[in-house]
Amino acid sequence: MLRAEGVDDVTVSEPAPLRRQRALDVGATAVVVPGDLVAPASPTKVVAQPFQAAIECSGRADAIVGALGQLDRQGVLVLSGTGMERPQLDHLRVILSELVVTGSLEYTREDFSDALDLLASGRLPLEQLVESNDVPLSAVADAMLRLASGELAGKVLVVPHA
Repeated sequence: MLRAEGVDDVTVSEPAPLRRQRALDVGATAVVVPGDLVAPASPTKVVAQPFQAAIECSGRADAIVGALGQLDRQGVLVLSGTGMERPQLDHLRVILSELVVTGSLEYTREDFSDALDLLASGRLPLEQLVESNDVPLSAVADAMLRLASGELAGKVLVVPHA
């Protein structure tokens, strides 16, 4: 979506190899394994190649903390994913680097309208973003496990009737 909106430099952090490849296939300029991201030594330090912005979509506490550590001074962290484990954010890093941490509420009526417009525009490589086989309602649990394990890289369409 970032590429469709004109963002040229997109780095994706993803643990699953299939999803890393899919990210490159749909326009990411780089992919990284989350475990390969090195945290700064102290709240006053910045990593060698920092990012101006990070959008955290998984809701994983370790990913949120990791994203915060990759930001440049005055960078922005957008929290989009939800999770059960609460992250321990380094408030000194936020203060000393003048970082902005904000949330993004999704699934509003306007979000759905914007998403439908973007889908209809033809600017998204849907054949690479959506799995080719629909999932019957009886196989949703299996599809969820395959998504969680990284065996499936795209979105799945669930059909209510087999």
